[in-house]
Amino acid sequence: MSTDRFAAPPPTAFGRPNPFARADRKKSRIGLAGSPAGRPFHRWRGSESAGMPGASQRLLLLRRRQRVFTELRSRSRTIAMSFRFIRPLWAVCGAAALSLGLAAPAAANQVSARIEGSLLIVRGDNLGNQIIVSQNAALDLTIRGQNGTKVNGRDSVVFRRAALQQADIRMAGGNDSVTFTNFAVSNDLYMNLGAGNDTVRTGSSGSSIGVNLTIEGGLGTDTVSLAGWETGQDLYVDGQGGVLQATLTDTSVMGVLTVIGDTANDRVTLTRCTVGLDTSLELGLGADTVTVTDLLGFSFWATTDEGADRLTLTSVSVMEDFGIFTGTENDFVSLTDIVSGKNVYVGTDAGADSVQATDVSAEFDAVFEGGDGVDSLTDRGIFGGEKIEIKEFEIFP
Repeated sequence: MSTDRFAAPPPTAFGRPNPFARADRKKSRIGLAGSPAGRPFHRWRGSESAGMPGASQRLLLLRRRQRVFTELRSRSRTIAMSFRFIRPLWAVCGAAALSLGLAAPAAANQVSARIEGSLLIVRGDNLGNQIIVSQNAALDLTIRGQNGTKVNGRDSVVFRRAALQQADIRMAGGNDSVTFTNFAVSNDLYMNLGAGNDTVRTGSSGSSIGVNLTIEGGLGTDTVSLAGWETGQDLYVDGQGGVLQATLTDTSVMGVLTVIGDTANDRVTLTRCTVGLDTSLELGLGADTVTVTDLLGFSFWATTDEGADRLTLTSVSVMEDFGIFTGTENDFVSLTDIVSGKNVYVGTDAGADSVQATDVSAEFDAVFEGGDGVDSLTDRGIFGGEKIEIKEFEIFP
């Protein structure tokens, strides 16, 4: 088959060669060099009658899951329409939504909040601040301080009928905490947590961001927990040099989902998420942990750098390519019920790595590459519609 079927990532994605873009890829099915005679590494164990899905069943499953994208696109249009009704409200009640806030006095644990036009601006000081940001059905926006934090010198401030288009929240230094409940902006939400052990969490209900959601951490341990959120386009989380603990649950991203770690032991957990475009998890040095369960997306790529990383992915379906790239040291990868509309690639680089593959299906090619070191592959069902290539593994339990 030709390499033009592989749409993503480009040949130098994540700073590494894309194995699907290599000109010297072999066209034929490739078995394991030095494998025990007769070992069917590239075939399903059992049969369809024994309950193991065959190629036709797996491709039928993929087609069924692709229908979900029709509903996903429909939902994105519904969200866009809802924000079209929010924007005109600003023309009617914008004056009432102007800041109630007075300039916050210079004191400890102070947060300032104001609205300029349709832009919410929140600024923290260099001490630990804790605030709750919430909206009701009438679009009344409340920012409430907790544990001694003052907002504009008060316990809380309220902006009436605040039909926001954008929000810019910068918490500065200190161990800060920001909780969102039913928060909505029709365009972008940008957050910078600054240095310190910071937390972004979800209150009693999720929030809706009309376009892009960006969360940047800093030095320290940053915890980002989003549950029930929706973005009209991209969601971007960047640890910015600290320890990143990112958890996304029941979250819908209509564009690209990007999570970036750095040199610490980062942890990323995705549960019951839908992503309209690419999902990209880029974790740097350190012993990183990635857990993905019930994800429906367009393509999926996870890359980890040097460190003893642990990746567990269950029930992941994508229309395009699915790729896992781990760095050096002893990594563990567990894949269960993985469906790709194009190709699957797993590369573990140097180290004594362990890969477990159960019901992993690619419409075109499935490639597993162990790299240097004594690597282990447990094959409980790997299927490639055109080719399966398994190489540089030494142990087959």
